[in-house]
Amino acid sequence: MPEIGSLSVAIVGGGPIGKWTALMLAKAGASVTIFDDGSLNTGHVNAGWGFAYHSHDPAVGHLATQGIELYLRMQDEVLPPGVVTEEWSTVQRSATAAPFPEGLDELEGYRLLDPADLAVNMVEGVVVHSVVVPGELLLGALDELHKDLGVKLIREHVANPADIPDADFVVNATGLASAWLYNDREFTPSMGTVVRLRKPEGFSGVYAWDDATNCAPYAISQEATGNVVIGGTTKPVTIEEARDWVEAGSPPDLATGEFLVDHISTYLPELANTEYVRTDTGIRPERSDILLAKDQNDHRLIHATGFGGFGVTVAPAVATRILDIVVSG
Repeated sequence: MPEIGSLSVAIVGGGPIGKWTALMLAKAGASVTIFDDGSLNTGHVNAGWGFAYHSHDPAVGHLATQGIELYLRMQDEVLPPGVVTEEWSTVQRSATAAPFPEGLDELEGYRLLDPADLAVNMVEGVVVHSVVVPGELLLGALDELHKDLGVKLIREHVANPADIPDADFVVNATGLASAWLYNDREFTPSMGTVVRLRKPEGFSGVYAWDDATNCAPYAISQEATGNVVIGGTTKPVTIEEARDWVEAGSPPDLATGEFLVDHISTYLPELANTEYVRTDTGIRPERSDILLAKDQNDHRLIHATGFGGFGVTVAPAVATRILDIVVSG
């Protein structure tokens, strides 16, 4: 088995998975190059939650729990100077949900996160554990660490790993783009929109509600940016529609943003007239199951896709798994 210091790894995709993987591999001594054509605005990912865990998908939930734990151990290394991690726990429950797990009290609002709650899992309903750090700040900080570690960034489109002949491994961290770059038809994408508002004085916390409308609304205070992020909409789209949206420049859905502001203001009236910052729309790369393994036909190629919009949360754990694959050859 070759020493990892002698290995060259190309990462296709510069989102959370790609950036964390580059960090872990470079720290271990590999020569790392990220290929990202900039077609997706990865600076506005993560819908405000930061690192969030819920129980919809056990496979994703397991990686999410590991990702949160790894991030909390590494936050002093990766956080931008002066940015403070806020930790919250919110319980969201549907009318038909199972009883809350023993030891977890039902909450009307929010409370500070108890680290022991990371082990909680619900079959029905949702338990959300949120470590709030703005994604755009975190990804920018990872870029700075990459520079210190000698990670290269090449702004090129790579449609085929054979186009990178000199790499010992190629990591596919393209998310939804795998649907057309690697002809992966297992994706069932959905579109979500978030609105950033200026945080009213005294407003703090993480809020989520069970809602009878076509969204599960939430509001998240971000002390680091001075914003409140509101969201919770889901609009299923086809792979073709998702690709058209990307090729059109990933435009925000302003009409859905206006709906969100009006709707969530019925829960939190203090947000009704606060200053508007911006609207962002993204595609959740949901897949029939996660794909975190070597390609069956090309053993240089490692796929890391299908995390359903939880890329920020699972990224540290996924990066660690990829490092293990690379080390094992």
